[in-house]
Amino acid sequence: MVKRTLRIFYLLKAMSSLAMGFAFSTYVLFLMGNGLDFFQVNLVNFIFMASIFLLEIPTGAFADTLGRKNSVIIGYAFGTLSGLVYFVSGSFWMFAVAEILGALQTCFISGAFEAWTVDSLKFKGYEGKYEDIFAKGGIFSSAGVIIGAVLGGYLGAVDLALPWLAGAVTFFVLFLIARMLMTEPYFKQKPLKVKSTFEEMKKVSGDSIRYGTKHPIIFNMIIVGFLLGVAVQPWNMFWTPFFKDTLKVDTSVLGWMFAAISLFSMAGMYFAKRTLAKLKDRKNVLIFDVILISAMIVISTLIGMPYLVVFFFLLHEIGRGMWNPIDSALMNDYVPSKQRATIISFDSMISHAGSAVGLFASGIIASMYGIPISWIAGAIVLLVAIPFLMRIKEDEHSTKGRSAPSLARARNKIG
Repeated sequence: MVKRTLRIFYLLKAMSSLAMGFAFSTYVLFLMGNGLDFFQVNLVNFIFMASIFLLEIPTGAFADTLGRKNSVIIGYAFGTLSGLVYFVSGSFWMFAVAEILGALQTCFISGAFEAWTVDSLKFKGYEGKYEDIFAKGGIFSSAGVIIGAVLGGYLGAVDLALPWLAGAVTFFVLFLIARMLMTEPYFKQKPLKVKSTFEEMKKVSGDSIRYGTKHPIIFNMIIVGFLLGVAVQPWNMFWTPFFKDTLKVDTSVLGWMFAAISLFSMAGMYFAKRTLAKLKDRKNVLIFDVILISAMIVISTLIGMPYLVVFFFLLHEIGRGMWNPIDSALMNDYVPSKQRATIISFDSMISHAGSAVGLFASGIIASMYGIPISWIAGAIVLLVAIPFLMRIKEDEHSTKGRSAPSLARARNKIG
C-alpha cells in the first residue's frame, strides 16, 4: 500500500510539472509578444503571487476541513481553465484573469497534495525518511518539466499560444486520474454545512497561523521562504530574454536550455542527501545552498562571456535543487498532522508574498538598470536569509509539535 501511494505521488508530480512545463520556456516571450514590457510582464505575475497570498490560507483550511483529495482535484480543474484562458487571450486583463485561475490551481494543490502524501504514508505505516521521498519526487517533477519545456519550445516556435493548450489538456487528464486513484480513508470529512464549515476553516486557519508564528523552527523557515521568494524572481522571469538576446538563439532552443536548467536542478536533488551526510545538520545544508546560489548568480552576471554566463547560471540551479527536499522534510517534521495543509499553505502564502515583492521590485530595477543588476540584487537579498537559518536548532525542545513517528525519524536523519 505504501508503494501504491508513492507511485501515485510520483505520477501526479511528474504530470503536473509536465502540464506547467509546456509554457516555462516561452512564458515571458508570449507576454512580450503580446505587447507587454518588462514591468508589465512582472505585473501580470505579481497578480498571480498576490492572489496566492490572499488564497493560500482559506484553500489550505478547505483541504484540512473538506479533504485533501477534493482540494487537489479542484486545483487541477482550475489549472485546466487557466491554460484555456491563456490560449484564447491577447490582452493584459485577460492574462490577469488567467493568472488568478492559475493561483487558485496552485493554492488548492500546494499544501493539500503534500499533506495527502505525508498523512497517507503515515496511515499505511511508513517510517522512512521524507527527504528521500521529496528528493525523488523532485526528480520526477524535473523530468516532467524537461519534457514539457522541450515540447513547449517547439510548440512555441509554431505559435506561442500552443503551450498553454497543451498544459490545459494535461491538467484535465490529471483531474481524471486524481479522481480515480487518490484515496484518504483516514480522513473524516464533516457534513457540508456552509456556516459550520466556514467556522471550522476559520478555526483551523487561526490555530495554524498561531502555531507557525510561535514555533521557532517554522517561524524562521517562513521568514527564509519570504526572502527566497523575493530573491529568485529576477532569475526566474528574465533568463529567457537575457539568454535570447545574449546568445541570439531560436525560440525552440530555449526549451532545451530549460531542460538543462532542470537537469542541473535534478543533480542538486541527488546531491542533497550526500551534502547532508557531510554537513550533518539540515540548516547547514540550507546555508551552503544560499552561499552557492548567490555566488553563482553574481559570477554569471560579471563574467562577460556568453557561454560562461549560462554555465554559472546552471550551477546555481544545483543549489536550488538541493533546497526543496531539505526544506520540505524540515517543515513537515515540525507540523502537526491535523493542521499540515494549512500550515504549509501559510508558509507558501508568505513565500508568495515575497515573490510578489520580488516581481514588483525586479521589474522596476530591470527596466531602469538592466537585467544583470536585478540578478545581483536578488543574490544580495538571499544572503540576508543566513542569520535566520543560523537561529534554527533541531533539539528535543523544538520538536514538541511533532508526532511520535516523526520524532523517531528525526533521530535517524541522513548522515
